[in-house]
Amino acid sequence: MKQIKSLMCSDCRLNFEQKSAAENGLLEHLTLEQPYFSINNTSVTEVDQMMPYFAKMSALRSFTLQDSNLASLEFMSNWQAIEELHLENNAISNIETLSQLPDLQKVYLSGNSVQNKSVLGTAVHVY
Repeated sequence: MKQIKSLMCSDCRLNFEQKSAAENGLLEHLTLEQPYFSINNTSVTEVDQMMPYFAKMSALRSFTLQDSNLASLEFMSNWQAIEELHLENNAISNIETLSQLPDLQKVYLSGNSVQNKSVLGTAVHVY
């Protein structure tokens, strides 16, 4: 994955063997559609357990993870290049973390029960 700039993963299996986040400074666009996650070949059904593995993807400009019961966005706190997020139909209620992302322009949040959309200000378009 070190040379790839864009990855669309549909019904894919992602197995993590390392104990820390995967570092990647090249991947700019990541779409995860109905992913199957595992750690050391042991299935993980709670998507929030897997997201810290994506925390060090510093070049990401767009990220898509829909219909996955995602609740926490803390893993995104260091995504300083992120411009667009597609997070529809998850379990997100707090988007405070997104207010710290300087390049964020568009966030798609329909189907979530977000209470604090105003923290993003007027520079970010929320759909």
